[in-house]
Amino acid sequence: MSDDPSVIRLRSGDVPWREVDGQIVVLDSSTWNYVGLGGSATELWPLIVQGTTLPAMADVLCSAYDVDRARAVTDVQGFVERLVALDLVEQGA
Repeated sequence: MSDDPSVIRLRSGDVPWREVDGQIVVLDSSTWNYVGLGGSATELWPLIVQGTTLPAMADVLCSAYDVDRARAVTDVQGFVERLVALDLVEQGA
């Protein structure tokens, strides 16, 4: 993976996760807290695991939910900001 600052990926370290009954359950192994992700997040999380960008995530929302581009971008930005605040993902290097 490059050091492209637009790339969003799991933070360095151990971030185990599983899909359980249609939800993504993520464990923060540094705090032993878990986060449950449902709805559209279940489609976005695998992209983050692979390394993705905000535009690519917005594209998925536009396709899957027939939402306009501006709304998709806003929703994705909010989702990523929350995951960054939880220290589960990082952008760039």
